[in-house]
Amino acid sequence: MDDLVNQCLGKLGNELVSKITTKGKLRVFQPGEAIVKTGQVVRYLPIVLNGAVKIFSEEKTAHFHLYYINPGEPCVFSFAHLFSLEPQSFSALAETESTLILLDVKTAEELFDNHPSFSRMIVAAYQKHYNQLLSTIIGLSSDRLEERILNFLIQKITITRKNPITISQPEIASDMGTSREVVSRLLKKLEENKKIVREGKKIKVL
Repeated sequence: MDDLVNQCLGKLGNELVSKITTKGKLRVFQPGEAIVKTGQVVRYLPIVLNGAVKIFSEEKTAHFHLYYINPGEPCVFSFAHLFSLEPQSFSALAETESTLILLDVKTAEELFDNHPSFSRMIVAAYQKHYNQLLSTIIGLSSDRLEERILNFLIQKITITRKNPITISQPEIASDMGTSREVVSRLLKKLEENKKIVREGKKIKVL
């Protein structure tokens, strides 16, 4: 555990890494396993050590992809809800096999108040994911769904380190908050423009 935390969070300094290692709880999540569910009251702050975590909002039977959390990043949505009893307004699941360290409320508060490097990590994560959410909103208002789908596929490839990736049109539609028919039309357009190649459920980005 010490080696993994040091490798991922060593930039925070030895004292802080030691506290995180001592007080944190290590958990391994399998691909597709829920880490946080909408409506859940979360009493811990997850920090990703390896793998990747997908953050999304749920609307009825579909979910809308917001962004990914990568190694060395905390789940800032969880931090925002950590000091209240309000239920979470988002869900998080492991995109790949992912190792996380979970910090309880008391520990997270103590580290935030007393360790500038920890508070800077939280603020940096807020800034990064705020920008990602803003980019998503701009993409929606500009009706650039074709570009969003391509970027989404590139993100998947980067995280899984596989090209082609195996993914169905309904999965893409769910994450993009649109219909399967729209995804089918735009994938065909991307293929015609030589941006991707499809074979069954496999998609390769060129």
